[in-house]
Amino acid sequence: MDKIFDAIVVVLIVLMVIWLLIPGGGTVNKAGTALTVWVTYSEAEFKIYKELCKKFEEDNKIKLNIQLIPWGGHQNKLRTACNTKTAPDIARIDLALTPLLALGKAIEPLDSYGVGKYKKIIVDAAFDTNIVYNMRTKKNNIYGLPDKTDCVALFYNKKHFRDVGLSDKDVPKTWEEFVEVGKKLTVDNDKDGLIDRYAFGMNNSLWWTFPFFNSFGAVFINDQTGECLLNSPKAIAALQFKKDLFSKYKIEAGAWQSGAVEPKAGFLNDKYSMILCGPWLIADCENSGMDFGIARIPAGPAGSFSNIGGSNMVIFKTCRDKKLAYKFLEFMVSDYFQVKWCTSLKQIPVNKKLIPELKKKLGPRMAVFLDQILSTRSRPKIPRYGMLEDAVNQEMGAALQGQKDVKQALTDSKIRCDEIVKQIFEE
Repeated sequence: MDKIFDAIVVVLIVLMVIWLLIPGGGTVNKAGTALTVWVTYSEAEFKIYKELCKKFEEDNKIKLNIQLIPWGGHQNKLRTACNTKTAPDIARIDLALTPLLALGKAIEPLDSYGVGKYKKIIVDAAFDTNIVYNMRTKKNNIYGLPDKTDCVALFYNKKHFRDVGLSDKDVPKTWEEFVEVGKKLTVDNDKDGLIDRYAFGMNNSLWWTFPFFNSFGAVFINDQTGECLLNSPKAIAALQFKKDLFSKYKIEAGAWQSGAVEPKAGFLNDKYSMILCGPWLIADCENSGMDFGIARIPAGPAGSFSNIGGSNMVIFKTCRDKKLAYKFLEFMVSDYFQVKWCTSLKQIPVNKKLIPELKKKLGPRMAVFLDQILSTRSRPKIPRYGMLEDAVNQEMGAALQGQKDVKQALTDSKIRCDEIVKQIFEE
């Protein structure tokens, strides 16, 4: 009887192994491993994502274990997972998190997998967010591929333009034109001495100031030395111009101040004629019934340059099948994935060779962002970047409020940032 029982057990084990090896039969691939992927998408994005990933599963005869985790707090969740050796094989992360995980040796450098070939295919600034320089080894490595990218452009209210005798042809192409157009758009309709509508509403934070710094040719930090360069003449000129929009030209509403109507709300409620924002605002504008347009960032001395946002897909060191994981990252930037993803969700492709095709499919408003994304610059790739941003935000706020002159505020920013970087790399 015992021999019969043992034989039955052996047969069941063999059948289980065969079932797992059948395409779609289990969650393992031919190497006997599963790929666990953590993503931080919205519910709508997650639904599309899972549908698109079915092709990868079918082509590679595996079943992906895709888990949706909240975007807020994903850094802490990943830190805990790394410390407890429960990290996923692949994760979608905020691009600012890439250098922290890279220099902490939590994620796999991808140079040996041939990732360098994507430098010519991926949007330049988006690809650049994955290149991390190690100040100790004096070496660059590439640690991921972007899955999503975005930037900001200039939104404008067409009715406001018409009200003062302007048209789409008058949308400012340079910052000098922006000031002149802004003076016309800033109006006191009831002649009571108070401005009823301002030409512009702006944010204070560093990310929203990068279009100014970038278009003036300023560099925040030298990625290889870690030295802050915000006290340069170009950076000073950029922030001085931004401040002058409020204090000198008086065409900006003070939307950056505590308690003020913030830019998005002011634009949607007819308070501001122009703001900088990303493609996520398009649906709100359309739903409001506003007659609006979108244009590139006005050009400064260095040209028209925006900031870069988005996220990267990275492979953790503990991944059980790194080659397959890298193949999955390649799948996500493929023509197949990118066209379906971007057309379904009206998003900017990370694969820049698809931009001409997607301009036609996504329409003229999104086409502006597809143009602008090619003129963007990445933020500094420094671990704990948020500490730098907090320090600079405080100094820029002091400059905008007139508590410090611009040169002093940026000199103090440099001193604080240099000290923060020193502390980071001494840890």
